[in-house]
Amino acid sequence: MTLNDFTYTLRLDADSADFEEQEFSYHDSGLVRTLAVKGTWTAVKVEPQKVVLRFTGVDKDGAPAERILVLLPDDVLSGDVDWGLKHHA
Repeated sequence: MTLNDFTYTLRLDADSADFEEQEFSYHDSGLVRTLAVKGTWTAVKVEPQKVVLRFTGVDKDGAPAERILVLLPDDVLSGDVDWGLKHHA
């Protein structure tokens, strides 16, 4: 877990996806890292209160990359790692 902030940019088509994750420092708001995945997406779980998407493809260097994105309503509280695994695995 981290106190850092993240932003996400998504482009989804029926058969392809562009996913970018940027991590910004909690301390000075500086950009810590950027991860981009170009490839495909699949819906792992789609429920009214939770959507889980898997992105599989390659990163900017052409290396295999995968990311999971969990979309929750704004009123859901966050928790620690054990809470996250229990509720989002």
